[in-house]
Amino acid sequence: MVDALPFFLDADQLLARARRHAREYQTAKPFPHIVLDDFLPVDVARACADEFPGAEEIKWDLYTDNGRTLKLATDDEAAMPPLARQLVSQFNSGTMIRFLEELTGIRGLVADPYLVGGGLHRIERGGFLDIHADFNRHEALDLDRRVNVLFYLNSEWQDDWGGQLELWNRSMTRCERRVSPILNRCVIFNTTDFSFHGHPVRVACPEGMARKSLAFYYYSNGRPQHERSPTHSTLYQTQRRVAVPSADRVRGALRRRVPSKVKSAVRAARRRVPGAASVEPGGSDTPAGDGRDNHWQRVVRTYEELATHGRCGRPSYTWSLIHVGDIARTLGIERFTAIEFGVAGGNGLLAMEDAADEVSRRFGVEVDVVGFDHGAGLPPPRDHRDAPYLMEAGEFAMDEARLRARLRRASLYLGLVQETLGEFLATTPAPVGFIAFDLDYYSSTVDAFRLFDQPPERFFPRVLCYFDDVLGYPWGDSNGERLAISEFNQSHDQRVIDHVPGLRYLAPPSEFHARWLECVYLAHILDHPRYAENEGVSLVTRLDLA
Repeated sequence: MVDALPFFLDADQLLARARRHAREYQTAKPFPHIVLDDFLPVDVARACADEFPGAEEIKWDLYTDNGRTLKLATDDEAAMPPLARQLVSQFNSGTMIRFLEELTGIRGLVADPYLVGGGLHRIERGGFLDIHADFNRHEALDLDRRVNVLFYLNSEWQDDWGGQLELWNRSMTRCERRVSPILNRCVIFNTTDFSFHGHPVRVACPEGMARKSLAFYYYSNGRPQHERSPTHSTLYQTQRRVAVPSADRVRGALRRRVPSKVKSAVRAARRRVPGAASVEPGGSDTPAGDGRDNHWQRVVRTYEELATHGRCGRPSYTWSLIHVGDIARTLGIERFTAIEFGVAGGNGLLAMEDAADEVSRRFGVEVDVVGFDHGAGLPPPRDHRDAPYLMEAGEFAMDEARLRARLRRASLYLGLVQETLGEFLATTPAPVGFIAFDLDYYSSTVDAFRLFDQPPERFFPRVLCYFDDVLGYPWGDSNGERLAISEFNQSHDQRVIDHVPGLRYLAPPSEFHARWLECVYLAHILDHPRYAENEGVSLVTRLDLA
């Protein structure tokens, strides 16, 4: 060990290696990354592995699950062995920074002298790390997190012990790469809100052994516009492929220990609380108590987090896009279209843009926002079905220049919808997952419904729809949007627009009394080739005998 000190990175060798692998790194899937073996002289790597402290040798920070130690970590350089401390210095050096800038193409990188979240990591037998995207800001330095470097120190690691680093795609439907944590292997990757990674399979190494690594994170002052998002902590993801059986067994055992009379009493009490989700004692807060995180939990949790931070500009749009975004991820749809028919001043379209940003960031699903409007206010009403006594031509006019200056990602089509719909369809848009109808008139809504005459592949199997004018005076079954829906259903045998009753019981509790919940419909694309495919919205998947 002493012979390996002092150790310094070879600048010329590293720069040559960076130039050799830069293109491979920057074009790698599912996000820019590279795996470099023999990163340090082998004697240095072995010496560092040999002196790596055991579970009882230093004071570690503990990360646990139900009382079981899953991970040991330290950023305390004073507690580190001499060679590890020397490596910390070198991985944070100018030589390493220049290497990383050349490799990644990211200029102005800054090392973290505090080693926040980094340093020495030791994963004991049974430990794991769920798939996640990392926190995005260094609060002390006020910098953006850009690059992760993981250096492994496991000289005899076997693949059947698990612990492989997994890199997942944006939609969380597929693991694109698995990397064994073997000695002297260095993994480098860009960190964004979509660089989903982890080692979710519990480590099964022999007792007394552990998965050992050094972790370093690098920052910059700012980042590309398309990567920006509000400051957040670690974004853990739900993947259907990975399960933790022991956790499921624990939840099941706890539920079985609770007497059935107690369960029934708790369920009855919660039904008397408006908007409350069903929670069984000893279980999770999953509706119907099946012990697993489900679609409705994720939607409510995401919505409430955004609402807490004032990022729900229009609740009906925000909730709807979160709902559709989670379904898209389940179905493996990486991009979908959200439409607003009837933009008027543009407040709704801007709110839809904000909601689309959040869906893209949190679910790894891209959202194309599209708005349709006459542009010059309402056209003249055609007959009594347009409620001419309520609205007249020219109302809800748009300040086009002002709106376009505010838009960031939305496409805007101006003119009569019967004329602009074809122009939109000619662009071959991504499948439509959400539509907000706010055209006011019966006649304009009928024109917009021509969209549903397109081939089934242009839609989700079920398209979530919001209708703004189906409640209150003077709307009824003989005018406006409700008449348009009724006539549409009568004239189509492969398309049905159905009202969604009782949605308030699945929506965020804070929205329980909101009017918009009564305005949500589903357009069923009955001839869709994926219509019968499970989209992950089931509340109950089993009913055990009590």
